[in-house]
Amino acid sequence: MHGSFSCLSCSGIGRLTALGAVSLIIALCLFVVPAGAHSPAGMSLAYNETAGEFVVTITHQVDDPATHYVREVQVSVDGQTVKTIPYTSQPSATTFAYSYPLQVQAGNSVKVDASCIQGGSITRTLVVPGSAGSGPRRAGSAGAHDTGSCHDDTRP
Repeated sequence: MHGSFSCLSCSGIGRLTALGAVSLIIALCLFVVPAGAHSPAGMSLAYNETAGEFVVTITHQVDDPATHYVREVQVSVDGQTVKTIPYTSQPSATTFAYSYPLQVQAGNSVKVDASCIQGGSITRTLVVPGSAGSGPRRAGSAGAHDTGSCHDDTRP
């Protein structure tokens, strides 16, 4: 009788161990990011005061821009979203630019967030300088923040 009890005990532990292993595998599968997924690598912002145009240049190197692309660009001015533009592909496999009509004033903070279809995003902010001239204003890596699935790089 004791041997039979011992067998039932071992069988129960085996079932629990197997259930735990299956649960762990399922959990890992849910949290795995596709191997090709990555955040856009870079983004620069430029504002042309004369034209009232905001230019966003994005670097997002992919194998196939029809299936792996920047899916959305969101533009906010002083914390208020003013444009959310969805995309179904990107114009090039490396670096490309999007232009948006946008009227802003000196001192406005313009934040742009570009999100990848496979996960990750990059964010840049440009504080519009005073109108000493009427040419383009640029923001690149200085004073900008990146967030992404493969890196979290914050620069002062």
